[in-house]
Order: sequence, then C-alpha cells, then structure tokens
Amino acid sequence: MSTEIMEALVSRLCHDLAGPASAVANGLELISEMGAEPGDEALQMVEGSIGSAIARLQFFRLAFGQAGGRSGIAMDQLRSVAQGLLAEGRATLTVEDPHASAQDEPVGLFRAVLGSVFVANDAMPRGGTIAVVFDKESVTVRATPAQGKLTVEGFSGGQFAASGNHSGPTASPRSAAVCALRLLAEGAGIALALEGDEDILSITLAAS
Repeated sequence: MSTEIMEALVSRLCHDLAGPASAVANGLELISEMGAEPGDEALQMVEGSIGSAIARLQFFRLAFGQAGGRSGIAMDQLRSVAQGLLAEGRATLTVEDPHASAQDEPVGLFRAVLGSVFVANDAMPRGGTIAVVFDKESVTVRATPAQGKLTVEGFSGGQFAASGNHSGPTASPRSAAVCALRLLAEGAGIALALEGDEDILSITLAAS
C-alpha cells in the first residue's frame, strides 16, 4: 500500500468515527447537566472510555492520516497527542529535548515520532516506559518494559533497517505498526532503524 492510500484511508476512518464519538460525548455532558449524580460510577466509566476513544482517533489521524500542509508542529502538541494514545494504558512517556526551543518540528518527523511511539507501546502489553530523546541530528524512541518481554511483530531482534530496498515485514494486524512506520519514514525521507532485543527496543529516526 502506498503512503497516500494509507493516509487517505486512515483520515476517512477517523473522520467517520469522530462524529459518533463526539455525539456520545455531547450526550453524556447533557445527561450530567440534566441532573445525573456526580458520583455515578457507570457514567464516569463511559465518559472515560469515550474520552480515550476520541484521543486515539486524534492520534491516528495525525500520525497516519493526512496531517495537512503545515510546515511544522509544536513540541507541546507532540507530547499531548502521544499522551492521548497512552492515557488508558500501562506505559508512561518522557520527552527529552536538550535543545528545546520554540521552533516547531517538521510534520514528517512529528508523524514518524508518533508512529514510533505507537510501535513502542504496542511492543509492551504489560506496560513500561517510552523515552523520546531529541538531539541535533536524530530522534531516538526507546521502549523498556516494566515486566515481561518486548514483542514486535515484523521485527525479530538484532537490527532491522527500514530503507527503500528492504521489502519489510509481511503486513498483518500485528505487524501493521511497523509497516506503517516504515511508510511514514520513507515518505518523509527519514532513515529508520530498529534495534534491540527482548529487554529494550530503540527506534532511531534521522534525516537521510
């Protein structure tokens, strides 16, 4: 699948699902205004779930959909969108930028970082830590599981370099994260490398 087809399909799905999800959120707000008990556990559970669904839709739209023609996206938005993906899970996120400034990150890099966070989170079903570290020439996303072992479908350990002459993993529901990340990197002209084992995974993004 080409990057353009993937982006168009993800954008359409997110658009079609965002309407009903927002309608449910508005309905819950109306129920609260009509006198639902503040401590209504069932209502709080539904509100939490629909909030998580909306945050995930935003994540997928920005990471894998058509992000628009903006020249750059602020670091604060990157943190916020990534946190939205992890909000209901067991993984925690840290973002380290020793050269932090008000300068926005290029859209292509922004999306590749989000895609890397998605791969890292997917690799740790029991939770762990995801560290995003920016330096002058590259970005590293590092996943360390809290317990258990890392599992990345489409990456068998050692080193996997995603480049134009690499066929990449066979697409499947479990390997979709790695496949999509590879497409994002190639489309943005970013060199992508995955390296690690069952205890740690490092994803490096650098201008090619």
